[in-house]
Amino acid sequence: MLRWACALVTAVASAACSGDAPCAGAASTADCATAVRYQDTLYVEGGTSALSVEPLGGADLASCDDTGPSARGACFADDPPQVAVAQFQGHDPAEVLAARINDTTAVLFAEDVPEDVRREIARSGLVEPGSGPYTEDAFSD
Repeated sequence: MLRWACALVTAVASAACSGDAPCAGAASTADCATAVRYQDTLYVEGGTSALSVEPLGGADLASCDDTGPSARGACFADDPPQVAVAQFQGHDPAEVLAARINDTTAVLFAEDVPEDVRREIARSGLVEPGSGPYTEDAFSD
């Protein structure tokens, strides 16, 4: 198994979506959580992980448009910055991916994965406790 060896292609989010109409005509999410688009699937932030991964390739990294009266949140510019993504061993990359962002391995869930499946994946030990909305401590009694 390969240890994470890919790095974020350096890009400033504000530079990727600058101008009068940030991310105009591009897909967007509701907030500025980390989001990537890989093989036409949107993946959204779900915590961090210290587990080893196997590189898959590059993905589009969402930019953040969170200022002004027309703020759109996380959105994809026409020419988005790229980020390296990877697969967690034993997990389907159609459900969950890893991306190296700011020296942290981010856990990203496919947008269409149901909440109960996200919780099950997170509780399997993939997501570090306290690092995301699907960890054990987020659901303790």
